[in-house]
Amino acid sequence: YENPHGFKAEKGVLTKFMDDVIDLEVGTANLYVVKKDGSLWGWGDNMYGQLGKGYASDYNEPNDKIGYRIMDNVASIETGVGGTSVFAIKKDGSLWAWGNGTHGVLGVGTKGSIKYNENFHFYNGKMPSPTKVMDGVAVVSSDLHTLILKKDGSLWACGDNTGYEIGDGAKLTLGRGPDYSQDRIEPVKISLPVSTGKY
Repeated sequence: YENPHGFKAEKGVLTKFMDDVIDLEVGTANLYVVKKDGSLWGWGDNMYGQLGKGYASDYNEPNDKIGYRIMDNVASIETGVGGTSVFAIKKDGSLWAWGNGTHGVLGVGTKGSIKYNENFHFYNGKMPSPTKVMDGVAVVSSDLHTLILKKDGSLWACGDNTGYEIGDGAKLTLGRGPDYSQDRIEPVKISLPVSTGKY
C-alpha cells in the first residue's frame, strides 16, 4: 500500500506515513494529527461525526486510509470519551469541538441530538461539524467532562456532572442515583479556593 504522501506500508513493519507532525491524539478507533502548517488530519471511525465531515457514519470510508483534512490553523488537539469527542485549539486561541456530545461534554450548548439511551443512562449526541466553543483558550483536557484553562488563568468546565465532579457548587442529593440534570452543556466558570498560605 502506498499513500498519497509517498510512504509505503509493509505488513508488520512500522512505517512513516507523514512528516512535519507537531501534535497527535489517539482514540479507541481514531488517530488525529496536527502538522507544522496547522492542518488537522483524522483517520478511523466516524460513528459520532468525530472526523468533522459534517455527518456521522457507522463505517470507515475509503479515504480514511489517506486521512481526512478536518481544518486549518490548528495549534493543538485533544480527545475525550474514548477519542469520540474532539477538541482543537486554533492558533488564534479559539476552541472548537465536534463528535460525541454525551453529557454535553463538547460545551456547545447541546447534548448533540439529545437521543437518550434508557438502558445505559447517557445522551448519545452527535455533533458532526466543528463548532466554536469560546476564545482565549490555552489548554483543554477532556474525558466525560471537559476542563478548559483560558489564557487569563480562569478555569471553565462542562459535561458530565452526575457525581458533581465539575465543582461548580451543584448540591449533592443523598440517596439518589446519578443526577443527569446536573450535566453542564455549556462551559461554566469554576471558582477556585483561595490559599491562605496555612496548612
